[in-house]
Amino acid sequence: MNNDVFMQPCSILYPEDITEEHIESEETAHIKRNSRAYNREYKRKSSKKNEIHPFLNLMHGRETNTARDYRYLCFCSEWEALKEETNINVQVLRETMHSEMMNALQEFIMQKECLSNENKISTAIMHLGTQFSGDFELYRRITELLEDCIHGPIVGLHGHQTTDIKICFRQIIDTCIRFGERMALRRTKIQLRKDAFSMYCDYDPECLVQWYEEATACKLIDQSMFKMVFFLQEIEGFMGNFINHFIAVLKKIHKRVPLLLLINVSTSMHMFQDMLEKKSLKVLDIQYFDTKHSKDTLDIAVEKLLVESQRPRLRFGPHLYNTLLNMHQKHSYGVESFVSAMKYVILSHFYSNPVSIVNYCDSAHSELISHHHLECLRSLPSIRRYTESLLETNNIYSVESLLNDDYYFRDLINSMIQNIEEHNKRLDSSILLLNSIYKKHTSSVRKKTLTWIYGRLLENNIQENLDIMLDPIKTMDMITLLHFIQETLTFKNIHNHFSNLESFYKEISSIVETSTCNNPMHSIACEINSYTSTETSVRIASETNVKVIETKFCNIREHFHQYLRETLIKYLISPITLPLHELYYFNYSRTYLDVFHPRVRAAIDTALSLPSHYLSCDCKDDQKATNDNIKTSQSKICISCQPKICISYRLFLESGPLINISDWFSAFVQSIRSENKQDNDKHKSEEYLQTVFIQSIEELRYLGFIRLTKKKTDHVAKITWMR
Repeated sequence: MNNDVFMQPCSILYPEDITEEHIESEETAHIKRNSRAYNREYKRKSSKKNEIHPFLNLMHGRETNTARDYRYLCFCSEWEALKEETNINVQVLRETMHSEMMNALQEFIMQKECLSNENKISTAIMHLGTQFSGDFELYRRITELLEDCIHGPIVGLHGHQTTDIKICFRQIIDTCIRFGERMALRRTKIQLRKDAFSMYCDYDPECLVQWYEEATACKLIDQSMFKMVFFLQEIEGFMGNFINHFIAVLKKIHKRVPLLLLINVSTSMHMFQDMLEKKSLKVLDIQYFDTKHSKDTLDIAVEKLLVESQRPRLRFGPHLYNTLLNMHQKHSYGVESFVSAMKYVILSHFYSNPVSIVNYCDSAHSELISHHHLECLRSLPSIRRYTESLLETNNIYSVESLLNDDYYFRDLINSMIQNIEEHNKRLDSSILLLNSIYKKHTSSVRKKTLTWIYGRLLENNIQENLDIMLDPIKTMDMITLLHFIQETLTFKNIHNHFSNLESFYKEISSIVETSTCNNPMHSIACEINSYTSTETSVRIASETNVKVIETKFCNIREHFHQYLRETLIKYLISPITLPLHELYYFNYSRTYLDVFHPRVRAAIDTALSLPSHYLSCDCKDDQKATNDNIKTSQSKICISCQPKICISYRLFLESGPLINISDWFSAFVQSIRSENKQDNDKHKSEEYLQTVFIQSIEELRYLGFIRLTKKKTDHVAKITWMR
């Protein structure tokens, strides 16, 4: 017994068997006294050992753990900054885009004449567009507006919740009863008699009328301010018959109960009108409300999230920017898709790019930047072009130093980073100035949006249109030009890049003051009691002064136009032409499209032609052949286990533009029976094979591969489909 170690829960050991491994520290003994603390500590240590870092060591594992951790910290800081900034800006965007509609809706609700039409139901139709469908924040703001302006229950109806008219009115009646209970709690002496409307079914519209009459009789509600509001969110989610039936029921009760109907249309008004019958449209007294156009939406997003951003380190390149712009114009995507693209750009940039930490270090001489990072930087396309430009000027020494001397290259990186950051600041100020010119001082025919200006700048094509963009300056009068310069001076960092603006502002201000003092009408009024000859001389002198002032102003305006032109030509250079622009501009549109907009046609074609990419089978023969490396990746699943649509699709690819159904079925049966080695009557029966064949070709027709044709009987025609 003395030679054995006697273990107990309190870790008591015999003296002769105690070693250094058995001696517990005070911290360990304290932790073991508390079993919960011990378990937590044990789980924390074990999870720390098994913890997998979210970022991998790049450069074939040559990236150090310190550099990887710093890359992850840079990503986290940028992610949090973007999240905080987008939360603020998206809220500002929503308020900006919907402010006009919300104000008009509030005026409509506050007008009692519009809400007191006895012959028709007061209806407000809000055309929000597809980019705001399902925007619960907007629905919440509309609901709060209704609660502030109207005294009454507000019933929000959704298409997926109210599939039946009974369910709809049951929800309406429950909402009204809860509203009455809340009003009764405020007035303790008033209670509704439930037996007044309990005789009706809980979905009977007459129950709704009785509730209103009882609440009015008990003075629970103010009849002059009361409105029962029905808010139909996303009208496209409702069936047309349901909407017509719902309006028909409201028609019967709206003279007895004051109603207000709010409808959200996401697609188009024509589709909404096609859903309703003419008799339903005649019942509604419709007022239309529209939000800002989708083009203005993207302009505001570009201005707030790209140009005026507080974190301008990573932006869109021209290819990705044009891809997002085209998708927005074709599909009317909202601001959320723009924000999601920015989040993906940050994630992809830091996750897969080892040199993403270079412009986040204090200097390129930092210990985090190793020789392998410098080799990656030397392989960037912009650095290669920069090296080729040095070779064209026969600057061999700089090229050798750039390629072989790490210390020289680190100094060069510092200067390049400083140059591109200053260039980005100049671009932001220039874009805001051009946008101010085109937003307020250009006709709608010639007006260019901010998205167009930003896109042309990235493509280095904006200088070709610079003279046209600055033409409004030549037509401005004194007051307009003065207000324009005054507004421009309020932009961020505008003084650092357009330093002469203040001097032009002072010169034009003095001219404006001089012109007001030397107003000819003012001079004549002062000399009203003088002789006629004196009046004539004063008039001539005043006209001469006006001509002098106008000539002086035209000269200053011409100098101002020339100053802006020369400065913008110097500033408006595409950042993509600068070396190391890859650290600041993400330009890989293909990776974004693969993640957010997959190629559906290619995916369907791959799934039907190569089902082994998604499925496998447990057939013994197939498993044995796979283990022997006999079968290829295309035949890991045998034909008998494949979906029947895959067999039909393979035969579909082998056929011509017109397919004979009988021949197609014969080849289908032969393919299955030749591979099916099991003696199963079910799989060999003619009825079963005919059934699955009809099902497979119907699925192909549903997917858009084939269509019926009148050219030949018992034939189907192929539909052109890109593989």
